[in-house]
Amino acid sequence: MFLNLLILLIGLGILTISADMLIEALVKIAKKLKISKLVVSLTIVALGTSIPECVVSITSAIKGSNIANIALIIGISLLIGKIVTSNTNEYNYNCI
Repeated sequence: MFLNLLILLIGLGILTISADMLIEALVKIAKKLKISKLVVSLTIVALGTSIPECVVSITSAIKGSNIANIALIIGISLLIGKIVTSNTNEYNYNCI
């Protein structure tokens, strides 16, 4: 129990220090590129939050579990609203 708490506190400390270093680096980048600090920080934060999702998506596509992701998205869409489909057959297949 004590070891888990110690590991958690050390992890939070490392996270805090690395976040501070990231912000200082972003300020330097913004000054060097002569653009707004807000634009640089939002871009870097957006990339930082999107990269893990991208890695998970690529990994799931390689492993073939993309069908589960598509089914979840369609299911959530159906919970929120209707999905309208048409009953017309545009290909005109001749069925026996």
